[in-house]
Amino acid sequence: MQYRDLGGGAGYVAMDDAKGVSFQIMENPRDYDNQRAVSSSLDWGRAYRILGEFKIFPYGVDDRLPMDVRDIVKNNNEAPGMLKKKVQMQWGKGPKLYREDNIDGIPTIVWEEDQLIMNWLKSWDYKNYIMKALVDYTYMEAFFTVHVPKRASVLERKFINRLEHAPLHKSRLASIETGYDLKPTHGVVSTQAWGNSFKQNEEWFSYPLFDPSKPLRSRVIQYSSMFTFGQDHYAIPDILGTLAWLRQSNNIPMIFKAMSDNGISAKYHITMPMKYWDKKRDLLKDRCAEDPDLTYSESMLDELKEQTYRKIGEVLSGVKNVGKAWYSEYFYDEDGASLKEMGWKITPIEQNIKDFVDAQIKISERAAYAISTGLNINPVLANVDSNNRANSGSAQIHAHNNYVATGVDMDEIIVLSAINDAIKFNFPDSVHRLGFYHTTQKREEEVTPSQRHNNINS
Repeated sequence: MQYRDLGGGAGYVAMDDAKGVSFQIMENPRDYDNQRAVSSSLDWGRAYRILGEFKIFPYGVDDRLPMDVRDIVKNNNEAPGMLKKKVQMQWGKGPKLYREDNIDGIPTIVWEEDQLIMNWLKSWDYKNYIMKALVDYTYMEAFFTVHVPKRASVLERKFINRLEHAPLHKSRLASIETGYDLKPTHGVVSTQAWGNSFKQNEEWFSYPLFDPSKPLRSRVIQYSSMFTFGQDHYAIPDILGTLAWLRQSNNIPMIFKAMSDNGISAKYHITMPMKYWDKKRDLLKDRCAEDPDLTYSESMLDELKEQTYRKIGEVLSGVKNVGKAWYSEYFYDEDGASLKEMGWKITPIEQNIKDFVDAQIKISERAAYAISTGLNINPVLANVDSNNRANSGSAQIHAHNNYVATGVDMDEIIVLSAINDAIKFNFPDSVHRLGFYHTTQKREEEVTPSQRHNNINS
């Protein structure tokens, strides 16, 4: 099914059999949002919006959670590198076919190819699909897949021709069911990102959810994700808990820039007595009274002040002024029974920004640790070190091997779930599946001298 907005509240729906029907979308544009999500950041599981015959389940309070994560992450200097590192470690040497065997009573993975499956995989860009699914999963712990069937006659067995990645920010779960306990029955893929509550998506495509037990008559969509406790429909990524730290980390460079652009960087406080300028004014007036060509005005005093300030600035600034001195006179002003000392004073201003800068740097370092923890990546692998030192090679190797041994299996099952479901659908008699092939890293002392990096590159 394909939907297109014709403007003016009118729409057109094209069916799979090329037939179509036009209809009035709504009389009141406000009817577009049937239910508004509550203000709580996670309490939006029961909200939905009406779009044609579908109830669209929003992803986040304002249906912008994927876009919000993208915006915050991409403006951060730590998170993009950490997430890319996770993608690289999960990918390993890439997807390979394997079968499970039992050797000496121990479950063992045997890496080997199945030529029929490999021919099918090579008939379309399966690695590009897996890479996109892996990136979506790394950011949001979820992704969408469209199963495209091969055209076949009624008597021929149905076959999945290829898989297509559906961008997470443009895809949503939907339902055509009625009643209170709504369950997703379809997926809706739009031509633009969801989350714009002021403008209805102009064009979108709906697909039934993939069910391997049902005949594959047209395109279907599959939503794969890590289950989130207490949440309906969508997975809540672990990165959500670090968004506050990400925002704080993003603010620090802007704070430094604002301080540099707008901060007060004066080194001296110059105090001058008003009596001094009153005396100068009287002298200027006396000079003008003696000279018939001169008429006193306050601009004369202002010009004298500017010349004096410029001279002070030249003396106090610049390395070329070393050894120079500024001279001024002190005098006493009689105020009743007391005498007040009057004169110029030049007081150095302490630059107390070091403590502020150090505090911001510590916040940045703490944010980096919090981000790496929230993203479930070892600080060693994330290059997070409070002492600004490069982590040792042995520490990185140990962290990498520990991650591969404990952190990739469950993610691999989810990331490759759709393509392995397609393999099982197309090749029901095969025992092969796709998995990410990883090798264990070794320290230099564990490698024979001839195979060490220094000797190989020499």
